[in-house]
Amino acid sequence: MKCETKTRYEILQKDLKQLDTILYTLTPKKDITNPKKVLLIRYDGIGDMVSILPAIEELKQQFPKTIIDVVARKVTAQLLEN
Repeated sequence: MKCETKTRYEILQKDLKQLDTILYTLTPKKDITNPKKVLLIRYDGIGDMVSILPAIEELKQQFPKTIIDVVARKVTAQLLEN
């Protein structure tokens, strides 16, 4: 049963990568040299949230006028309150 699950997972993962590529290709490209708003969506664990904190700080430094919003679980949102 584990073998079948792994195979299905791998197939799903491959399909999602292909879909992501298609959506990226079809999405109109916008000028992001001066974004007005950025929305980050993180529903994973605390460690994953901690790992993106430097990226958020870099966004703040590179684009000081940009509004950065983060959608997160209640537990991980506490990391962003500072």
